[in-house]
Amino acid sequence: MIGYLQGTIIFKEDSLIILLVGGVGYRVFLLERKINAHAVHSECSLFIFPYVREGNVELYGFDHHDDLHVFERLISVSGVGPKSAFAILRLASSDDICIAIQRGDADLLKKVSGVGNKTAQRIIIELKNVFDRTREEVGSVGMDSQDLVDALVRLGYSRVAAREALSHVPATVETPSERIRHALKYIQ
Repeated sequence: MIGYLQGTIIFKEDSLIILLVGGVGYRVFLLERKINAHAVHSECSLFIFPYVREGNVELYGFDHHDDLHVFERLISVSGVGPKSAFAILRLASSDDICIAIQRGDADLLKKVSGVGNKTAQRIIIELKNVFDRTREEVGSVGMDSQDLVDALVRLGYSRVAAREALSHVPATVETPSERIRHALKYIQ
């Protein structure tokens, strides 16, 4: 299945682009704030989530892997499909969505058409522990955990990806440079 595409944007409107890759044009749904960052006839690389249902294939594209990760977590919740998850990601950055879920802020989620109180609460209940666990594991790495996250952000990774990568660093790794090296292995 398709996981990544790199090509030239030949058409864009609203939340849809056509990405020309090797002579084939792929229709890819892309967040509006991301569409505005890309011009027609520009090169574009995207992480792709293919959604197949009843013979129909929809491709959802993300500039950063952390956006794809949050999207996949959202659609893992019962009652949240790709269109709803995509609409949630339209509201705010993936970092802000993770923070809202950690805090139990259902109001942000309820701004999406079709996401009522029950669905918002279900998202919070099912995903809060996932995002809290990542936060706790990164916090438990000891001194300078925020500095380590900041260092990875300066290298071009998002805060969510940095936290996730640092959560996979073994506790036996003590020096900051070794922690960064291990985190980079996980990200790549």
